Amino acid sequence: MLFFILIALVTFGHFSFVLFLHNWFYSKPFPRLLGDLIQATHVLFGFLGLLAVYTLTIKVEAFIKDPCLNLLSNLWVDYGLFCLFVGGVLLPINEIFRNFWRIPINFYIQQSRHFDYANHFFIKKKSNFLNESFKLEVVLAEISTHSLPTNSTLKILHFSDFHFGGNDNYAYFHFVMAELEKEAYDFVFFTGDLVDDVSFLRWVVPLLKKIRAKYGKYAVLGNHDLWNKPDMVRKYLRKAGFICLSDQWFSVEFKGCKIGVFGTGYPWFSTKLPDTSSGDYGIKILLTHSPDEFFWAAKNNFNLMFCGHVHGGQIALPFFGPLLIPSKFGRRFGGGFFSHGGMIMHVSRGLAGSFPLRINCKPEVTILSLVSKTT
Repeated sequence: MLFFILIALVTFGHFSFVLFLHNWFYSKPFPRLLGDLIQATHVLFGFLGLLAVYTLTIKVEAFIKDPCLNLLSNLWVDYGLFCLFVGGVLLPINEIFRNFWRIPINFYIQQSRHFDYANHFFIKKKSNFLNESFKLEVVLAEISTHSLPTNSTLKILHFSDFHFGGNDNYAYFHFVMAELEKEAYDFVFFTGDLVDDVSFLRWVVPLLKKIRAKYGKYAVLGNHDLWNKPDMVRKYLRKAGFICLSDQWFSVEFKGCKIGVFGTGYPWFSTKLPDTSSGDYGIKILLTHSPDEFFWAAKNNFNLMFCGHVHGGQIALPFFGPLLIPSKFGRRFGGGFFSHGGMIMHVSRGLAGSFPLRINCKPEVTILSLVSKTT
């Protein structure tokens, strides 16, 4: 019985450690080739470790039954005990606190409109019942906040991670944008990873130009944009009516309140977090590609933060949730709404990805209505 408990804990510990390494390293601004090599190393290490789990468990069981300091110099025992600690202690603690910052669903109103592009159009594959890459969810959320002037509402469209080229189905994106063009917004925010191939920049203007926003459309770039001629990406976004922000503020007057929108390309376009102290704003909004700036943004008194990058993991397991979340915080901010220190962050699951597979993780655009609290 002891052996079976140990082999389960060691397996979960090894698997969790490999996932942590992948998520942490992929959050760093490595060049693309180096990042791919690191990912390949993690995959290799992951499979080799799983093949060695039986041996690791035998060594750990022997050590538990007869503790010996000499055995601690044995790498099998050392790594086995480490995996046991991760699987038996760190993993349960992480799962308990993983959703600590998530806004409870009863604190805001959320509805969804679902569009199964695969069934409505010409993509008919038997595997589509598993792959949700074309099963769009339009999230309609309403959150009350003290940040807004009395009796006012802000309607914000947030989308992220188009990965034009990674998903090369133009009709799918046209279908999505045609749905979004039906409404007018106060703000439109795009939070990075527009293209995976510069030849697909020709899609930007016809797809994004018709979307309307009373107080402007704003964009920041992501790591995939860095790898695909970022100056060209900015050029086409501007043609589509977007203001591209790079460590700078943009000021908007709203019902006597001064709203500041700040966009940063950290860590891919700058080596240190920006100075946001300049400017006096009643409402401060941060646009960034990654959720890793969550605590920094709350500390710097932002009211709202919008980001993407993590794709909701693209594959999410029932009860356990997403696995691969490229963030230094691991699986903590996979998607949805989070709050800390009075700040609200929305993490978008994105519209697409370089790898066109999604399981239990639909692509998403979010229409957020911020309503002023009356009390």
